[in-house]
Amino acid sequence: MRLVTGVLFLCLYFFSTSALAQTPKGQIDDIVVVSSIGSLDDSLVGLIKVTITISVGDDVETVVEAAIREQVEGTGFFQADTTKIAVATENGRNIVRITVTPNPTIEKVEVKGANLGSEAQLVAFLERFFN
Repeated sequence: MRLVTGVLFLCLYFFSTSALAQTPKGQIDDIVVVSSIGSLDDSLVGLIKVTITISVGDDVETVVEAAIREQVEGTGFFQADTTKIAVATENGRNIVRITVTPNPTIEKVEVKGANLGSEAQLVAFLERFFN
């Protein structure tokens, strides 16, 4: 009976310490954003970093994967249900890796049948509201 209890205790200890060793502790050292289908434009990387509610220096425990996924996909630039969040220690640094699948690029916009006015009116409108 002692042998079974001892083996059980060792198994529990081994599995609990190995599980704890896999969970990073401390602060976030870097946030890396990558695309699942190739390169990702720097502006989209920046958009993600300012959209999410975590940043470098925050505690790793503040990373809530579901919340980050919702924030990233809420921008509308990335395909829903494809965002992956991983927190890992690489070379002694705690890294939050966000993998996204960008929506296809809009190649062309064509407006038919609309009268936007003269070019001068359009320029005046844009200068008034966007300067």
